[in-house]
This record gives sequence, structure tokens and C-alpha cells, in this order.
Amino acid sequence: MDKGESSFVFPIKMWVKHEVEAPLQVGFIAPKRRYRKAVDRNRQKRLLREAYRVSPHRPAHDFPYSIVFMSVAPIDVAQKTVQKAMDALLLQLQKPPQ
Repeated sequence: MDKGESSFVFPIKMWVKHEVEAPLQVGFIAPKRRYRKAVDRNRQKRLLREAYRVSPHRPAHDFPYSIVFMSVAPIDVAQKTVQKAMDALLLQLQKPPQ
């Protein structure tokens, strides 16, 4: 089974896998091992979703990939930090593979 590719820009790790017949799928993870309280996990996922939503570099809906973003940020991370990392990761998606 192909695991795809991963990329990391603090505080976000991204996994990308090519899906042959599926449209774009995006998931957000805040691991319980790092964020013990549910309120902290929910906040981290909310920050990731908001950074993805407002990014001008989002892929189109017909982009045939599955993408997962995982937060590894400290609990008190700023939205600007998450936004910059998300933009950098989404720009990497737009570059052709070398």
C-alpha cells in the first residue's frame, strides 16, 4: 500500500496521497498524546481548519488527492503562525514533483 508523501513546516505536518478516482479530501488531526484535554484538541483542529479555509493557495475540489494536516504546536500557538505554515505547505502542493 502506498503511503504517499509527507511534509513538515512547524507547527503542521502534512501527508498527501494520490487518489485515482476520488475528489479532494482533507482531514485535520490533533493527537490525544500531545493534547490531553478535548478542549485543547478541538482548538488545534479549529486553528487548522481556519488556516486552510482562508488560505489563497487551497487546491481545487477536483484535485485528486487526500490530504491530512496534523498539529504539533504548543497549546498557546498564535493563528498567524499556523496560517504561515499552512500557506507554505499548500504552496508545496502546487509545485510540480521533481
